[in-house]
Amino acid sequence: MPLKGIAAAFFLEETKHMQSAEKSLETEYRGSLTPEMTKLSTLLPAEVSFAADLGLKLAPIPSHRRFVSAALVRVGYATCDKVQLRQFAFEFPFCNWALATDNVAVFEYNPAIGRHSLCELCGGDWDGWRDTLQFRSSGTRFLLFRHDGQLLRVLGPPFVGVRLHTADMVPVPPSRFFTGPQLVWTDPSASIEAIPVWLLEGGDGFSGGNPPPAVPVLPPYASAESNLRYVYNEHLSM
Repeated sequence: MPLKGIAAAFFLEETKHMQSAEKSLETEYRGSLTPEMTKLSTLLPAEVSFAADLGLKLAPIPSHRRFVSAALVRVGYATCDKVQLRQFAFEFPFCNWALATDNVAVFEYNPAIGRHSLCELCGGDWDGWRDTLQFRSSGTRFLLFRHDGQLLRVLGPPFVGVRLHTADMVPVPPSRFFTGPQLVWTDPSASIEAIPVWLLEGGDGFSGGNPPPAVPVLPPYASAESNLRYVYNEHLSM
């Protein structure tokens, strides 16, 4: 079996193992909640209030499992109305929160394995877009960009270590998972910049075609889990 096939099979097996472990952890977690603990969780988190003030639409996610679709497990609807968000916080104590990417796109970037893809995408254009509002989970960065309904690029498998979330639900701070670190805003004073042209369909920032094939290689100190979504070790910087 080729190296890429072996690696894919290995990561698939690891993912299944993590999904099973998270399901067991969530069952134990829900059984441990007491009425007193629930009452303490009904306040709207400051991170959610901050996002709502920016007009970002959020919906509660009752699950803390990382390997689950936020769009499938969300409850209620995405909104930036704080009254409704407080009601969600009351109804779903200790929930995670997800951002609806209808008028904002989220560019997910793992510096450890995605630097090559990012350089190919932006074509040397480093101005402005790196200052946009972003959050992170360990070494993985999530950059927010506003758009006006333009047709956005679809980043396929050749673009290793990067992903553009559109028409999706993306977990945002203060979400935390059974495995991996909590999501945190990096610089709340930053504004949400317009999406760069190289993330638009037909944008001229890209040098053309697909980037050369790239197979992620685990560094000696990393486990398979460290290269799964939301759990990347910070090895290279943007």
